[in-house]
Amino acid sequence: MDDIKTDIAQCNGCGAPLSGKPTINHPIHCGYCDLTNYLKLPENISPESSSYMSDLESESYLEIYQESQKILENFPGELIGEEVGKLRIKMQVGPYAFPLLLVLDDLPERPYIDGPNKMREVLACEISELESMKNWSPGSSSVLDVLEEIYNKSEESLPKIMEPSVKTSVSQTSSKDRDPFVQQILENYDASTTKKAIIINFYAQTGDVIQFTIKRKKNFPIGLENEILQRYPLIRGPLEDYAKGRIDLLTALAEIEKLLYI
Repeated sequence: MDDIKTDIAQCNGCGAPLSGKPTINHPIHCGYCDLTNYLKLPENISPESSSYMSDLESESYLEIYQESQKILENFPGELIGEEVGKLRIKMQVGPYAFPLLLVLDDLPERPYIDGPNKMREVLACEISELESMKNWSPGSSSVLDVLEEIYNKSEESLPKIMEPSVKTSVSQTSSKDRDPFVQQILENYDASTTKKAIIINFYAQTGDVIQFTIKRKKNFPIGLENEILQRYPLIRGPLEDYAKGRIDLLTALAEIEKLLYI
C-alpha cells in the first residue's frame, strides 16, 4: 500500500504535526519539543523565484526581503534567526555603537525600530516620534530614511550632551593606542582604554548599560560583576568558551552583544 501523503506541516525538530504551516512572517511553535519552526527557503531557489513567491504572499515578502538587503548593505548587522523581516544592526555615532532592533513584517506600513535608552537620550525623543516615522507613507517611505534621520539627529545632538572629559578621554585613547587588536575593539564598540584595561559599554534591550572591563594582560581576562551574570545568565556561555580558549575575544564580545539584545 502506498504511503498516504498529507499537507500537514511537520516540526523540523521532532517531526510532530504542527498547528499550521509556517510562513515568512508567522513561525509556528511546536507543542511537543518546544521548537519554533520558521519557513526555510528551499536550496537553489532564490527569493525572487516566481513559483516560490506565489506561495509566500509574493509582494509582501519581496518588499521585506529587498528592504532588509538594502539595510544590511548600509549597516553592519544580521537577520535574527531565519526571518528576513527581523534584523539587528549596529549604528556607529561618535564613540557609541548603538544596537538597533528592526522589525519589518508590516511593510509597507511603518516598521518597528527600537534602540537603547542612551540613543533615546541622544535623540531626545522616542524613535516612533521622529519626523520620518510620523510622516511614514506606505509605498514611498523607506526604512533607510528613518535610519538616516536617526544618524543625523544623533550626530548633531551627541556633542551637546557628552561631557568634555569623556570626549577628551575617547579621542586620546583612540589616537594613542596603536595596538591593532585594541583599535579593532575601539572601532566596533562604545569603548575607551586606560593603561591597565579596556572598558566596553554594552547596551541591553532592557535599556541597561553594562560595563565590561578587559584587563591588559597576556590573555586579556574579562572582569564582570556577579550581579550582571545573575541578571543575564545566557552570557555565561561565550564567557566560558573564551576563558577555555574555544573562541577568541572578538567572537566572545560579538556573541555577548547579541545575547544582551534579544
